[in-house]
Amino acid sequence: MTLASESLGVFILATSFVFCCVYFLTGVEELFLDLIAFRNRLKPQIIDEWVLTYFELLPQKKIAILVPAWNEGKIIASMLKGNLNRIRYKNFIFLVGCYPNDPETIEAVRKVSQSDPRVIPVVNSSYGPTSKGQMLNELVQYARFSLCDQKVEAYLLQDAEDIIDPWSLSLINYKLDSFDFVQIPIFSLEVSLKEWVAGTYMDEFAESHTKDLLVRSALGSAIPSAGVGTAFSAKVVEAFIRKYGWVFYEKSLTEDYEFGIRNHGLKFKSTFAAYRFWDKAKKEFHFIATREYFPKNLQRSIRQKTRWTVGIALQGWKNLGWPGSLSNRYFLYRDRRGVATNIFTFLGYIVAPLCLFTLATVSQNSAPQVNQLRQALYIVFWVNVPLALHRIFMRSLCVYRVYGRKALLFLPVRWPVAVFINSMACLNALAQALDKKIRGRSFHWVKTEHELPAGFDLPESVMPLAMAQERRAS
Repeated sequence: MTLASESLGVFILATSFVFCCVYFLTGVEELFLDLIAFRNRLKPQIIDEWVLTYFELLPQKKIAILVPAWNEGKIIASMLKGNLNRIRYKNFIFLVGCYPNDPETIEAVRKVSQSDPRVIPVVNSSYGPTSKGQMLNELVQYARFSLCDQKVEAYLLQDAEDIIDPWSLSLINYKLDSFDFVQIPIFSLEVSLKEWVAGTYMDEFAESHTKDLLVRSALGSAIPSAGVGTAFSAKVVEAFIRKYGWVFYEKSLTEDYEFGIRNHGLKFKSTFAAYRFWDKAKKEFHFIATREYFPKNLQRSIRQKTRWTVGIALQGWKNLGWPGSLSNRYFLYRDRRGVATNIFTFLGYIVAPLCLFTLATVSQNSAPQVNQLRQALYIVFWVNVPLALHRIFMRSLCVYRVYGRKALLFLPVRWPVAVFINSMACLNALAQALDKKIRGRSFHWVKTEHELPAGFDLPESVMPLAMAQERRAS
């Protein structure tokens, strides 16, 4: 081997060793959380029909469902009608936020409100779009001052594309007897196995919302709001307004996430409520969760996750700092480390084959220092293999819990797709942050395109037929 080729080999060995050490540390960290979940038997709680009946018999608090809507005229009526037909809870209202320069959405909401008084359109005082936080604040203020005949006791955040579980409000009503902040799981609606981009959301939310958030809740750390499926008491609203003058920080791209962290700082009791029951009719477990479609297009997915990364990792660090206990700071670190680790993981797909090639080609007769580095890399590389297999197993287990065996078929293919999307989102987020610093440009909220299942506003018995026709057409 020539001096130049040996030098290149040493450089690749050293670079690979650094990457392998990063993967080892993150792999051990994930294993640690899995061990906590296993030791404490943390998993979604199984309930039976008697518990569901008990939930429904409890005195019902008045719950205001807040739905911010911008350019949602095509789906908002279907969303409202479909959920109104399915929610088993009685004592609730929809407050749908519209903008004065969005007449299509206003008209669609008003038509539904004319036939059902549980729907109330609320026209924003500003032209849109402003920010989701600003719209939510207006809806909260409307609930506080304009509903003279209805005392709102709790609030629930939902979006215009959400399918609200029939039992979710009953579960939230029960949990609000003991807690002031309740987050229920969010899952992607099941999509075709060919839709790898949309399928990544199935995988990620299944793992996060059947394991990770349960560990976070059990350790007493702040539970970030997922933006939908988040309920909180009127006491939380009044406390936020006394302290901050608002409930949601209007300049954040992830005002929901910051709301959950700040709620923890105000010492309100929070919980992540993951419940499922055996559906006798469908012969499968049913999670009480909010469901929706996530982006199916690669570019739209990167754009959405760029917003999440900017809001959670970059703005969250600046706006929130590192408050709370050691465990709370640890989970804040986990929320923010992805800016680096997602890029590292993507580069690992390039480094790994180079690593194997170099291990095979660097001569064992090289200098002692080179051999020591080669041996160290060999050990760390093969230690990482069982850690990687463990990660795949845990994600598969979580996906199986929610979607069954069929969804596991293309999980190994969806995994690198998710890595690519997350790494591109992180690079975009860093580029936006640099552009803001150099040119003084502000971060902008970019709306995600929304859709609902075919026939969602139809009776439940007809909806599966409409969805089947939609799948055949696509």
